[in-house]
Amino acid sequence: MKNKNIILGITGSISAYKSPFLVRELIKEGASVNCVITPSGKKFVSKLVLDNLSRNKTIDDMFDDKFQDSGSWHIEKAQKCDLFIIAPCSANTLAKIANGFCDNALTTLTTAIPKGIPKLLAPAMDSDMWENKAIQRNVAQLKEDGYIVLDPEYGELASGIIGQGRLPEVLNLIASIKEYI
Repeated sequence: MKNKNIILGITGSISAYKSPFLVRELIKEGASVNCVITPSGKKFVSKLVLDNLSRNKTIDDMFDDKFQDSGSWHIEKAQKCDLFIIAPCSANTLAKIANGFCDNALTTLTTAIPKGIPKLLAPAMDSDMWENKAIQRNVAQLKEDGYIVLDPEYGELASGIIGQGRLPEVLNLIASIKEYI
């Protein structure tokens, strides 16, 4: 992963607490990491933490003043990317991407990732949500569209339920990233 540019998207899931650990491991592997976080994601993890660990400014607002000189910041970031991953990817963000919505910085950037760049999604949600027909329909659509959807892990979920829906552990995410980069 040395000298690879990775974009990490973070969405509104309780498992977003693992994101700083993922950033840290990617940096240890020699990658350059740019974080993009949704408004809901900021409820679970601080931009300050991500900025410090990634050594880059976290993008959370596509209309931020720092992008005023370039209305095409999402294109510029996407074209410099070697791998794109959203971890965790909430049910809401899965649905938005599957249907082409571009209503925040992350979903806008997602649509700009060029063909040929690995696009990984690591869904994280309760098992009943993961098994929901609409979610599975969105996952099937995303796979058809060329996204690599990593299976959620089985285990104890934030709700206390035992089932499939956990964000893969950081080292498992690193292994998946290495497989596709």
